Amino acid sequence: MKKYIKYGAALLALAALCGCSSLSNEELMPSDISLEELEKRMEEATDPNGRYRDARSFVMKQVVETKRVFDPPQVQMVETKYMRPGFFKVTTYEDNQPRIAVISNGECSWTVDYEAKKVKMLDAEKFRQVKKFSDITSPGSKLSGIFSNITVQMCRIGDKSFYKVACPDGNGPTLNAYVGADSCQIERITIVKDGEIVYDSSLKDYGLYEGVRIPEETVVRSGDSEKVFKVIYCKLNSPIELSEFRPPAF
Repeated sequence: MKKYIKYGAALLALAALCGCSSLSNEELMPSDISLEELEKRMEEATDPNGRYRDARSFVMKQVVETKRVFDPPQVQMVETKYMRPGFFKVTTYEDNQPRIAVISNGECSWTVDYEAKKVKMLDAEKFRQVKKFSDITSPGSKLSGIFSNITVQMCRIGDKSFYKVACPDGNGPTLNAYVGADSCQIERITIVKDGEIVYDSSLKDYGLYEGVRIPEETVVRSGDSEKVFKVIYCKLNSPIELSEFRPPAF
């Protein structure tokens, strides 16, 4: 789904999230359009020429600032690489050195700790979660092709109107995408578990990259943590070596 290219790295960090916050006050009403029509409008708003839909690969780099109470923000760089049919690698750098990564070849996934020189294969359930959220970022994908039992409602929060797209994941958490009623762009994503928000992101300042509109800034909150992701590079159809999607041999 084109709208998700920007925050694939943040979604892939879901397993590391902790803490929760209360649900915001929402005024819900029946939707005036179908999910199919909404997804069509979203595609027209963000990928009008189908460049992301048809992309074979992409590389994105983001500067990430993590706010700290008594110290200056921690500054890192996150690089996301994706290649069809389902290869991805998300690497976090600090001081120009790789620190951690999540790698998948579509059949297996690994976490890599470069400082400790350790590689760990994810178990079946964690791999399922990572693959599902990776699928969300994949070119040509739609929420309706990933989740079952999706519901769409009109939603007002304060003076803003959205289409709230609720995507339950079986007995697991529910992903909610808040699509601007006027912009048809995703402006907020929450992940709710047991009635509490465990992930809350605000998407801002959509900009044009190679014909695709993506949010240039995303603020992610989880518990007491707040991270600000800012796009510094985005390239479609970048050549990527297949070896990138294999864990290193330390």
